[in-house]
Amino acid sequence: MKKMKKLFAVVMAMAMVLGMSMTVLAAQQTPGVANENDTATVSITNITGGATVTLYKIAEGVYGDSGTGLIRYDAVEGLPELSEKPTSAEINAIHQAILTDKTHNYLVETKTNVTGTYTSKELSAGAYLAIISGATDDSVYNPVLLTVSYDETGALVTNPVDVTKGYIYGSSAVAKKTTPDVDKEMIDGTTPDEDKDTASVGDVITYQITPTMPSYPENATNKTFFFADTMSDGLTFDYDSLKISFKEDDKRVVTGVKDSDGTITFTADDGVIVATARPEVKNGKTVGFYLNFDYDALGYSYGGDDEMDGQMSAVQSVYTPVITYKAVLNDAAVVGGEGNPNDARMYYANEPNNGSTFEPTEDNPEPEGEVPGIKKKEDKEVVYTYELAFLKTGEGEDAAKLAGAVFGIYADEACNQLIDVVKTDENGYAVSSKVKAGTYYIKELVAPQGYTLNDKVYSIKATWKTATSTITHETISWKYTTVQPDESVEQIGWIDTKGTDDSADDVFYALDEFGQLVDDDVDSMGVEELPENVMPAYAAYDETVVKTTSTITTENEGAGTAATLIDPDGNTVGDIANTKLSALPSTGGMGTMIFTVAGCLIMIVAAGFYFSGRKKTAAK
Repeated sequence: MKKMKKLFAVVMAMAMVLGMSMTVLAAQQTPGVANENDTATVSITNITGGATVTLYKIAEGVYGDSGTGLIRYDAVEGLPELSEKPTSAEINAIHQAILTDKTHNYLVETKTNVTGTYTSKELSAGAYLAIISGATDDSVYNPVLLTVSYDETGALVTNPVDVTKGYIYGSSAVAKKTTPDVDKEMIDGTTPDEDKDTASVGDVITYQITPTMPSYPENATNKTFFFADTMSDGLTFDYDSLKISFKEDDKRVVTGVKDSDGTITFTADDGVIVATARPEVKNGKTVGFYLNFDYDALGYSYGGDDEMDGQMSAVQSVYTPVITYKAVLNDAAVVGGEGNPNDARMYYANEPNNGSTFEPTEDNPEPEGEVPGIKKKEDKEVVYTYELAFLKTGEGEDAAKLAGAVFGIYADEACNQLIDVVKTDENGYAVSSKVKAGTYYIKELVAPQGYTLNDKVYSIKATWKTATSTITHETISWKYTTVQPDESVEQIGWIDTKGTDDSADDVFYALDEFGQLVDDDVDSMGVEELPENVMPAYAAYDETVVKTTSTITTENEGAGTAATLIDPDGNTVGDIANTKLSALPSTGGMGTMIFTVAGCLIMIVAAGFYFSGRKKTAAK
């Protein structure tokens, strides 16, 4: 009897929320009106993605002996009781009990491919629990509490429930829908070219991930919230740059501390550990990260409107983490074409009571494949890089293709900002390192042997649609070095030698990244000058000729290679011409004969004057 009175009190409490558009159970019935054959339907609005709605009965009306007159509501056997002010945790506990109970049958009906409004079949008076799952947009739905009851006239009353809003019993939400998603973007280090983001070799690119958060019941069994990212070969990942902040509160500071095994523990300034990261390592090189969040550690309370009594109360919500990290475009970057992509992967529980929260291990660092109750969302960013290709020839009739010419590639017309040094191959072609979109300037530094230096400055523009000819060329290998070959060789960047970490590859940074390197080290290490492992970089040519061939073609729009030169007068030219040095007088052959004949004539004339003079002298 005591149990029935308590349940009746629950029904009374549920009746108080009629103003919240929830169907309620009436506390008072008109004798002789309510009938056990009475039925009504319930409905749920704003369902998306062709979801499946499963309806369970959790309480039922009890009538008099004649089948008329509602006496009370009893909980269905096998299920826990609701309190007078049921919380989301209690509602979720009922769902968990239904899933684990193999003895009783609580199922009323299942409807698939529901979009818009779900309407049940005819139902008798009682309380019902709707579970929405399997939406193609991967929305997460908390359990929805529905009731069928009588109004003061004895007629059954039902009202629709809007699942996009929170329905409150006391201080906790009962029904709520969220559609988690992941948004990845490049926020620094790239140059736009129409709809593409471009960068040069050595440029530091900053990425940012901002998720749309899922909403899980307090006592859900599966609260997976996990991120991963793997760089393509053309990007060198800076694992130490991984940082976390919060979208809702930029004053709440999160600090990451790296252990000897590479694990980074992220702790908020209130001492709560919010996430842990592990490096993704392939062939001894760190290529990405795995980041596992403690969903409960992201929770916080804010002042909300308690509609039960009109008082302000604390309502639970979660912070949105903002993840940032950096990568450097390296020599392996793909020119044009598909670019250099990398995917951010977010895993989350789309069925909070199906399965358990994913816990990464060394052998299983990522919840890949079909994992019960877990969904994956991805967002890809692509950075593109271009090449500058040009031909070196003789001038006029001497239009031979010239090898061995050295050129500087500059970012400014005054040729002060050197970004690359290139050398023509045996076919007369020079191809720069990868560059971002923009206009560049080419100046000859060393002329081929036997030719004068061309002092003109040519411009060349790199964009996605600039390929204008088909060129197949062989290049001479060159590399970055920390040793200046001679005083004439200019610094073109910086090399991070990674100190004593033999497993890490050296990373080349563009020349203008000096300040960024210092700033990063000040933030992470507390130093005010460049660390010892960062040294000036120079271009050094390898003695070995590397037979590499690339093709630039106008038919493949989007090759990302510029091949058209503009001379100082604004004319379009196909190559950079050099003039041969002026020839010295010949010292053999016909030249020698001419000098010999001339010399003999002079000697004969001199001899004639000599003997003529002596005769005159003797005659006297």
